[in-house]
Amino acid sequence: MSAYVAYARCARSHGMPNLPDPQVDDQGNDHYPSLDLQGKWSWPQSVIHGCASVWDRVHAIRDQFDSQRGQGRAPSLTSRAQALAFARCVRAHGFPNFPDPNTNGSTYVGTLPPGFTKPNLSPQARAAISACSRPRSS
Repeated sequence: MSAYVAYARCARSHGMPNLPDPQVDDQGNDHYPSLDLQGKWSWPQSVIHGCASVWDRVHAIRDQFDSQRGQGRAPSLTSRAQALAFARCVRAHGFPNFPDPNTNGSTYVGTLPPGFTKPNLSPQARAAISACSRPRSS
């Protein structure tokens, strides 16, 4: 929770001055009900870039939370090279705007295309993840 609050604090100083602190559900997902009521919204680039280091901390804590609950990333995605291959594969499976990972191999949630929001992954996103998470035979 404190990492999400730190991210909200950073976002407020980078272009979203009225952003409330998030609500976090039992799955570890952050929610902003007042923004959600307004319809689809996304993080402005000023927040994405200005708060990247704070997001990296949130992502690390979230990965730890997920792994403790048996929901962590597949071990095959541990390196940046593998994460890049995964991103290319997802793009080839119907998501041409799927972003490349950052230097530590993670992908900023705010840059993911529609359908990739946890816990409500679309069937198309689930299919792409499944296809791209399979071990490759040599």
